[in-house]
Amino acid sequence: MKSILSERPKILIVEDESIVALHIRNSLQHLGYDIFGVVSSGEEALKVTEHAKPDLTLMDIQLNGSMDGVETAEILFRKHQIPVIYLTAFADGPTLDRAKTSEPFGYLVKPFEEKDLRGALEMALYKNKIENKLRESEERYHSLFYQSLSLVFIHDLKGNFTDVNQTFVDLFGYRQNELEKMNLSDLFPAEQLEEYFKTIELLNSNSEPDQIHELCGKKKNGDSVYIETVSSLISKGGATIAVQGIARDVTERKAFEQKLIKAKEDAEKSDKLKTEFLAQISHEIRTPVNNIVTFTSLLKEEIEENLPAGLESAFKIIDSSAQRLIRTIDLILNISQIASGNFETKFEEIDLNKNLLDDLILEFYAKAKNKKLELSLKNSTDETFIRGDYYSIKQIFANLIDNAIKYTSAGNVNIHLYKSDLNKICVDVIDSGIGISEEYLPCVFEAFSQEDTGYSRKFEGNGLGLALVKKYVELNKASISVFSEKGKGSKFTVQFDQVKN
Repeated sequence: MKSILSERPKILIVEDESIVALHIRNSLQHLGYDIFGVVSSGEEALKVTEHAKPDLTLMDIQLNGSMDGVETAEILFRKHQIPVIYLTAFADGPTLDRAKTSEPFGYLVKPFEEKDLRGALEMALYKNKIENKLRESEERYHSLFYQSLSLVFIHDLKGNFTDVNQTFVDLFGYRQNELEKMNLSDLFPAEQLEEYFKTIELLNSNSEPDQIHELCGKKKNGDSVYIETVSSLISKGGATIAVQGIARDVTERKAFEQKLIKAKEDAEKSDKLKTEFLAQISHEIRTPVNNIVTFTSLLKEEIEENLPAGLESAFKIIDSSAQRLIRTIDLILNISQIASGNFETKFEEIDLNKNLLDDLILEFYAKAKNKKLELSLKNSTDETFIRGDYYSIKQIFANLIDNAIKYTSAGNVNIHLYKSDLNKICVDVIDSGIGISEEYLPCVFEAFSQEDTGYSRKFEGNGLGLALVKKYVELNKASISVFSEKGKGSKFTVQFDQVKN
């Protein structure tokens, strides 16, 4: 009958009685085992196992030579992990007690039957196979635990450390034996541990807690350290006895995040100061300009009957320049209010055709006529109602129409109101003016940006108009696009959501 455990295990026989050794040899071969060797002393057993190893040793306790079977078995198992079954005619208490200290895998009392030998061998080989797997598992665990680059720690359910790896020791600066006498509360603040143990409770109740928990601890030298940890439970007999944490040091990442937050806060503070400055300086400029306009008008009325011919144009220049300056100030004030979040809106239903575009056509009619331009409005839809802020929407089209007239020296400016295939209410502002170059188009809505710059530019302006238009469009949850070709004109399209009845 052959062994059921492996393919012909190799057995070493250590027996000083040759007849008994021959009997054991024959029995093993009959049972399907290979004979690794037959020796009569402990010294010979150690010698033959120096370079090759049997699967198991049958060891007589009483042997020739200076070493008995117990001493030989201890060396074989300690040095080579070779399991041993004792064979002896002595079954007294002292002999058994001494044999137990070597942790044998079996004990057969001479004389024994072949079935007893087979049973002892099979049990010993199976036990050794299981213990080898367990030993390999422990070695792998030891390697992963103590040599891991990750922080690994184990604590009981009260937070007392029971084991930590070298990476954990190196990070926190305490010695291994110091940490094993410490509690989580010695490293981490109570409010963080409260959340951490809630996570452990969820794990224990088979719930799904957050996968990663962040803790901020203190090193031995007082420095702060941030870790992210994932926890798992260690159970025995179905009950949780400890918690293992696998963590990583994220201190550098947290420091970088804090720098980013600080930089963002500084940028926001700087932007707020800039906005407040623009609002304040605009107010300070507007007041004296209004005074200049008012008193210039009073002076003109006072001397109008005796006004010299040359001064008539001077008063027109003063008025035109003052209006230009006031418009610039208004643009700065509006864009600074939007940037600071202080722009007040009132959303209501607006009829784009009757309440807004009709009025703007009348408002800009004279300006277009002075340049001999045709200004027209075409409405191609009955659904002209939108929801938005009246003031800002009017400013959108006032700026677009004003720009169209400004940059068009001949031809026409057409406004077209219609409904798109996507059920959007659209307004096109189309001109036959100078157009915009393909290179500059991506910058057309940037503040203080103009295609022509420097003292040689042909058109006045500060580059705020279209930037403000973009802000107003976003404020009303609308969209704007532009198509233009240099020398052939431009088309700006604003799209609004339709009011649903």
